[in-house]
Amino acid sequence: MPANSISVQVPPTMAKFIRAKVSRGDYPSPSALICDAIRRMKDADESEQPSALEQDLTKRQQRSIQLRVKQGLADLETGRYQDFDQAGLAALAVELVYGAPKKPKRTVKA
Repeated sequence: MPANSISVQVPPTMAKFIRAKVSRGDYPSPSALICDAIRRMKDADESEQPSALEQDLTKRQQRSIQLRVKQGLADLETGRYQDFDQAGLAALAVELVYGAPKKPKRTVKA
């Protein structure tokens, strides 16, 4: 594919960064560095596309998940959580997998 020439102005700190990367041998030329940076931005943009799982979720399901995540973050910020050590996590996993009888709900005083 033939290359197109574009002139780009960058701040001195970016120019210094680009020259350092090239002189260290990380890139063969400033153009190669810029092409790699643009390729990475493009890949990042494409990865922001909804995954197959997200596409299969209804808007209602997506909103429900978002609300539960927000609630979980709010709980963390206000100290409404329980710490587990390794043994506690193992016991919780067994409880979740094997459906051990659930403990009565505890009320959290705010």
